[in-house]
Amino acid sequence: MGDKRIVKDLLRERIVVLKGKVDGNMVMHTYRCLAILEGQGSPDIEVRIFTDGGSVRAGLDIYDAIRRYKGKKTGVVYAYARSMGAVILQACDERVCLPHASVLIHHVNTQSVSLDVLEDEERFSNLRSSMWNDQKAIYAILIERTGKGEEEIRDTCKKDKDMTATEALAFGLIDRIEDPNHKAE
Repeated sequence: MGDKRIVKDLLRERIVVLKGKVDGNMVMHTYRCLAILEGQGSPDIEVRIFTDGGSVRAGLDIYDAIRRYKGKKTGVVYAYARSMGAVILQACDERVCLPHASVLIHHVNTQSVSLDVLEDEERFSNLRSSMWNDQKAIYAILIERTGKGEEEIRDTCKKDKDMTATEALAFGLIDRIEDPNHKAE
């Protein structure tokens, strides 16, 4: 998640950067950053997201940790928040995209299925059940945050399409597009 000094400097500015693959390393990075900020009284934070996604389990762990954080969380999409990055964004109180950023939601998938799992009906059934449980959790998050019905969320996930910031705003995945002329105070 980057050089420790840079992370420390960003935390001083109340910025948590989630960049790269959503995995166990990102989970631990998130936990450490939030623990440091909680030690400072849980100030309002900005969560900068720039990821292609990754592990559903890791993404849901990060989602839960951010939701649990007591200060106001503003999620800002830099370049793109795809897959679990889009789900993590939903944990934030305010969801923002930079004007040229994109957001992608899709169905759960896995590339780590061995032939042994496919040939063993019980293991295959357990994998399928686990994936459906993960998908239902993601549907519930997206339904709650977008206000869309399950059928529309399901149909959109099937399309596996990157949404522009404008499309993501219209769909309810973000609350606003940041004005590029806005100067931070």
